Amino acid sequence: MLVYSLVMHMLARLGRDSFAVSVFMGAAINYLGVAVFALAFLGEVPGHRELSDAVLSFASGAVLGAFYWAICIRKERAHRKAREIDQAAVRAME
Repeated sequence: MLVYSLVMHMLARLGRDSFAVSVFMGAAINYLGVAVFALAFLGEVPGHRELSDAVLSFASGAVLGAFYWAICIRKERAHRKAREIDQAAVRAME
């Protein structure tokens, strides 16, 4: 989740922190994390034999990405937009 948070922070600074990106990245990073640990401890990647394991991993990551976007990113986006409006008003007064 730390990698996800850092990447989303960098995307937010660029103004590219959309809901779809958040959900996709949450799903991908969750699957990669589960795959690495499963490969290390179980010797096989989830979804290798049963598709439901891979779908469950992607779905749980997507839900976590959606929650993270709704709780953290949406609020920060509103604050960032307010700061940009304030900065534009200060520049206009100069």
